[in-house]
Amino acid sequence: MALMFRFSLKTKISIAVSLLVALLMAGMAFWFISNFNRHFRKNMAAQQFALISEMAHELDETIRESEAVIIAKAEEFSAINMMTPARALYELKSDPDLAALFDHGIFIFSPAGDQIAEYPNLHRLGQNFTYRDYYNKPMETGKPYIFLSTKENNHPVIMFVAPVIGKNGAIIAILAGSSDLLRDNFLGHGNQFKIGKSGYAYLFNKAGTIIMPPDQNRILTQTLHPGANKVLDKGLSGFEGTEESVDAKGLPVLTTVKRLNSVNWIMGADYPLAEAYAQIRESTRSSIVAVLVGVMLAVLLVWWGTHILTRPLMLLIMHIRGISEQSGIGEEFRIDSSDEVEELATSFNKMMRTITAEKVQLQKLSSAVEQSASLVAITDISGDIEYVNPSFCALTGYSSNEVIGQNPRILQSGQMPKEFYRELWETIASGREWQGEFHNKKKNGELFWTFVTISPIKNDRGEITHYSCVQEDITERKRAQEVLEESNRKLEALSITDGLTGIANRRRFDDVLAQEHARHARSGAELSLILFDIDYFKLFNDSYGHVMGDECLRQVAGVAKECMARPADLAARYGGEEFSCILPETDSYGAVVIAEKIRSGILALAIPHKGSNVAEYVSASFGVVTVRCSTNESAVDMVAKVDKLLYHAKSSGRNRVEFAAEHIDALTSAVDNRGTLVQLVWKNNFCCGNKLIDSQHHALFQIANNLLEKVLSGGSPAELAEIITRLLDDVGQHFRDEEIILESAGFPGLCQHAAEHARLLAKGVELSQSFTTSTLTVGEVFQFLVYDVVMLHMLGADRQFFSFIGDVASEEWDH
Repeated sequence: MALMFRFSLKTKISIAVSLLVALLMAGMAFWFISNFNRHFRKNMAAQQFALISEMAHELDETIRESEAVIIAKAEEFSAINMMTPARALYELKSDPDLAALFDHGIFIFSPAGDQIAEYPNLHRLGQNFTYRDYYNKPMETGKPYIFLSTKENNHPVIMFVAPVIGKNGAIIAILAGSSDLLRDNFLGHGNQFKIGKSGYAYLFNKAGTIIMPPDQNRILTQTLHPGANKVLDKGLSGFEGTEESVDAKGLPVLTTVKRLNSVNWIMGADYPLAEAYAQIRESTRSSIVAVLVGVMLAVLLVWWGTHILTRPLMLLIMHIRGISEQSGIGEEFRIDSSDEVEELATSFNKMMRTITAEKVQLQKLSSAVEQSASLVAITDISGDIEYVNPSFCALTGYSSNEVIGQNPRILQSGQMPKEFYRELWETIASGREWQGEFHNKKKNGELFWTFVTISPIKNDRGEITHYSCVQEDITERKRAQEVLEESNRKLEALSITDGLTGIANRRRFDDVLAQEHARHARSGAELSLILFDIDYFKLFNDSYGHVMGDECLRQVAGVAKECMARPADLAARYGGEEFSCILPETDSYGAVVIAEKIRSGILALAIPHKGSNVAEYVSASFGVVTVRCSTNESAVDMVAKVDKLLYHAKSSGRNRVEFAAEHIDALTSAVDNRGTLVQLVWKNNFCCGNKLIDSQHHALFQIANNLLEKVLSGGSPAELAEIITRLLDDVGQHFRDEEIILESAGFPGLCQHAAEHARLLAKGVELSQSFTTSTLTVGEVFQFLVYDVVMLHMLGADRQFFSFIGDVASEEWDH
């Protein structure tokens, strides 16, 4: 391609036109040869089928005539009352045409199967032939037949037999005529027939036995094996016609099959394709030679014509080269060619005059052109775009022609408030520089973030004439920040959710109770608290195992959650088998009703509990307290009161609700809300109790925060890749250590957990490699590491084994 660009226009046109002519001529030749080939093959197949059909027809006629002769002779014999050997021999000798037609002999068999006459004498008189089909068939059916037969020395013959019917309707003899397939008779001529120089015809029956082969050594042999020739296989199944195939020797041939009507035989022929299609090869060679000669002539004509037509254009090119060498405009180019070249020259002259007027404009754009790494745009004082650099076009998807003359608002995503743009214009209109972040939209609708600096451009008098806008793409940084914020939101949700039951955990309970206590102290409304405990839960675990115990806790938690009617109500797992419910602005009666609903709902679960002394199913004891909060007492005091009520319910027989209501004046208190930086925050309730796993989880949090810091501070790809690699290495080591601990603890879900480890690690390595080769953004890698690995797996899926491990399981790792 590089060499092509160094050719002159005349050479390129000549080559292009010549190639086009060559392709057209080659295409026409290919079309001609293809059609000739198709028609020739079709005609050749039709001719060969017609030839073999004619041969089959002639053979049919000959067989019918032979069969008719033997039947007619048998009818003549029917007038004889008794077929004695002497009379039978006399009858055979009396018809010389019969002996001439059946060159291997004519025979008469008695009804008992003995041969009573033969001509000529083959010394078989008196022999019994009841074991032969050509005797048995006519005797059984009374009809004539044609048989292939061999003598003991494997001499091949064809037998024509007909029953001789006496006057009484009984068979008095069997007449048979035999033709030698190796002699020059009506079948013997077939093995001498040739198709072309090397083609041949042959005859075979439905069993695949050769009757008339091209080679007499194969006569009456089973040489047509299934699969050797697909056309012959189709012929045995009823097909008639001509198709290309391969013979038993692997030679491509044109094979024809045609069934005979007189007997169940098939006429076949093979014609080697090399000979049959010789004319196609000759026509192809002739066409190729003609195309080559035509192409050579076309190249000469095209070259000469191009030289004449491009001469005015070459003169214009020489004029342009002269202007370039002089670094000036020079004289205008004049040419009278009355075609497009003259129009081109006229346009060129106008363009050169315009260049001078645009020099001042080019000077305005020079500073923006130098900032090619960032998105650069220059607008007039009204905000209409006059220039954008290639980086602007590459990121936004707009070409320069599409945006020049437009207002930058074509990039607005609609995500920014109107006050944002009002402040921007007030700042730059006053002559000050403005900086901020834009959430814009590309031509294809994709949103992106940029950090923007807009500066006024002033003339010598200090007047603003234009605005320059320099933007830096920060989309990946914003995406990483969004991923982190979402991750922290999910982390926060995990930190306040009980991993086993899915309802709020103790931390969430403490926070909500403190908030509601303070709020009710200000409002003076009643606040109710329920605390309940599953009766004899330790005995339940001892009887049914921890797996069933965990399932019991989940079902009980589900009942409590369903009984929370309002969004402000909260059901939480207080600890172990203890649960609690916070009911804001609920009086004592309403709280007791809800507690009783939960108690009956637990019984309705009908979870068997053979270790309980209270009921045959799992039950629970409840304490309910309702207070008017004040600043003199804390939420802890409220918990202490309800705990006493729960103890009283348990000591009073269990499976009951004990409650109390207190009325205390409400006092107000202030709540101090403080903001924090967005980052991954480690919570103590993330700990599983195993020192090694908890320390590794904590360390992975720190590395993820380091990655975040580098992303937000614009770290280099090499620095980011180093942190990603370290994080993946630590994750891999953590997965291996965790699997060993889970195996020693007998965790039943180890196989599924290890499979998830392998999947996450493989995907992490793949994303890391894609990031290293610049085919993946850091935001996508960060989202996978923080969200999929840390959030969903380590702080989600890992909670499944928290109840199986603890400090004891980690003792061997402390050494």
